[in-house]
Parts: sequence; C-alpha cells; structure tokens
Amino acid sequence: MGKTSRGPINFTPIIASISATIAVISFFLGLPNNFTLSLSFQEGTILQGEKITTEVQIDATWRNRQRVSLSASGGPEGTIYTFSPVSGPSRPGFTSNLTIMVDKNSLPGRYEVIITGIGSNGEERNNKYFLNVKPSPVQQVDSQSQMASGVGQVVFPAHVGDLFSLTGRLGDADDISLDLNSTEDPRSVPSNLKVIYSTSRTPIKGWAGLYWQYPDPATGYEPNGKNLTGSNQLTFWARGEKGTEKVKFMVAGATTGFITLTNKWKQYTLDLSGKDLSNIKGGFSFIVNRTLNPDGCTFFLDDIRYER
Repeated sequence: MGKTSRGPINFTPIIASISATIAVISFFLGLPNNFTLSLSFQEGTILQGEKITTEVQIDATWRNRQRVSLSASGGPEGTIYTFSPVSGPSRPGFTSNLTIMVDKNSLPGRYEVIITGIGSNGEERNNKYFLNVKPSPVQQVDSQSQMASGVGQVVFPAHVGDLFSLTGRLGDADDISLDLNSTEDPRSVPSNLKVIYSTSRTPIKGWAGLYWQYPDPATGYEPNGKNLTGSNQLTFWARGEKGTEKVKFMVAGATTGFITLTNKWKQYTLDLSGKDLSNIKGGFSFIVNRTLNPDGCTFFLDDIRYER
C-alpha cells in the first residue's frame, strides 16, 4: 500500500497562532509593552553659574522596540539641559549623560526638574530630578593685585548695601516709605527692598528720591568715599507692583532716565566705563515724581551691585 504525500507544511498559521497566544498571555499576565526611564541620581546640589550631571537609563521590556527621544523641563529660569546622546533605541536600551547648567543669576532654591522620554510610538515616561541651587561664594582676589589695580579692599561683584547705607534724602523724601526686608516675591531669597511713593500728602517739590551713601551720617564724618576703581558697570533688578511705575536710577553721572518698570523682575545696567570711581560717596539713587506717577507707585529692588 503506497504512502500518501501530504505536501509542504505551511508554518504561517502556526506562527500566527503562537503570536496570538503570547499576546493573550501578556494581556492576562499584565506583561508590559513599554520602556522604563531611570536616573543614576534623583537629586543634586549646584552653585549658581555651574553645572552638574546625571545618567539617564532607558530600558525596554521584553518585546518593546522603538526609538526614544529625551528632554527636560523645569528648574530655574535660564537653565540649559544637554543630553548625550539625545535619543536611542529602547531595545537593548541605552544610557545618556544629562548635563544641567544653571545661569549665574539663577534664584537659589530647590527645583523639580522633569526628565521625559518619548518613544516613536508615542509612549511617554517621566522621572523627577530635584536640583538644589546654592548662592555662589564671593569671588576672592589677591590683596596685592587689588591694590595694584586701584581696587583697594573692594572685591567685585560688590553689593551696594555692603558698601553704602540707604540714608540719603532727595526732594520730598518724606513721601517715601520703605520695607527693607520685604518677602513679596524676592529676586534673591529671603527678601528684597520695597519702595512706596505716596502722593496723598502735600508735596513741596513734586518729586522725591533716596540714595545709598558713605559714610553713614550716624557713624561720623569721613573725608573719603569708596574707591570702586576697577568696576565698569552697576547692575540691579527691579519690578513694579503694577507694571506702570516710572522711576529714574542714577550713579556716578550715569542714569537710566525715567523708565517704566514691568511687573516681572528685570535686570538693568548702568555703564560706568570711563567714570572716575576713586572717591564715591553716593553709591546708587532713584527718583520718582508726581507728574509721572500721579497716584503714587510701589516698586521693588534687589541684587544691586558693582561688577567688572
């Protein structure tokens, strides 16, 4: 009796059946079909103007294969995030070095940074990194080089409040009140200077101002002012309560003229190049007037300092 020929075996339905079976098993067993994103460190501490690194690890589950792109958000304003590489395959996975560079003017504090991975199929994974920004130490300069450059004992950057006292009065100075330690949204924690100009009183001159001076009149007479030779600019941060306040700022013959403040912190610069700063008694001043601020005004100042 002859054998019956069955012909070639078709494996397609067998493979399809196996794949379907695996999919059903995965569904009921809860086997994931995605990738994971993990960090070598979840928290780090950094000084203003410096950088820190952490590793981002992408791993695939047993049957996932796609390309994953990395990004980061959050942190202080001006922070730069750099990934190397910025993307890679989820299977077999890859490691990316994340460098976080914070701006030198970043506000100290604890920030939450979100690290995100997005796959080519739209899947997204996130992880948190906590960034602690600390104030940078005052730059130290050799005393001999200071004297040779005519800087004396002043080390830059130098805060106006460390060199001068806010005791100078201009115009209708009684129309101005101050909160020297206001905690209303300071540019640099924990506080800033709040200035309130009132026009409810009867003005004599119609304008008012204050200035930082040396020496403090309460401490006695001093023939010489501060030697700030070597500084080429004064920078300060300001914001208005409403964003309509008009204020003039001055130092050593340099002025902003009357400018309109915004209700967000903004940095301003007074150019001191070519100025004689060897004997400064008035370290910084501001003026407001009734004509430009008929209802008075409130504004805030922070981080006023001489720089090179």
